[in-house]
Amino acid sequence: MQGDIVNIVDSYGSIKVSYIYDAWGNIIHTTDNTGSLELAKKNPYRYRGYRFDEETGWYYLQSRYYNPEIGRFINADGLIGETGDILGHNMYAYTQNNPVMMVDPSGEFAWVSYSRCCSWSSSRRSICLLYNW
Repeated sequence: MQGDIVNIVDSYGSIKVSYIYDAWGNIIHTTDNTGSLELAKKNPYRYRGYRFDEETGWYYLQSRYYNPEIGRFINADGLIGETGDILGHNMYAYTQNNPVMMVDPSGEFAWVSYSRCCSWSSSRRSICLLYNW
């Protein structure tokens, strides 16, 4: 797990809502044991703990919106353009097209999930590879 909200429980620990997602964050199935989907829809945090917009079906990642249906951000990455080298970069890509191994909580920088990292050196190596340092 990489921060996905998969259950909402009550004060007794009983599961009231369950979510199942695909790798890209599409909600495959929702179960609401309260008798309606009201609680499931009111919860704003879903896949990876991102804020979900029920109206659009997009996730807000603190700097831009991500559309799980197409697996892309809806606007370009503003940080890649600052380096002056946009060639070779997909400015709309979510987690470098690898949502199973990587996360992007801010919408600006994808990194290897902490659950997959063994040490700071492996994290640093991943960051260096990402930005060709």
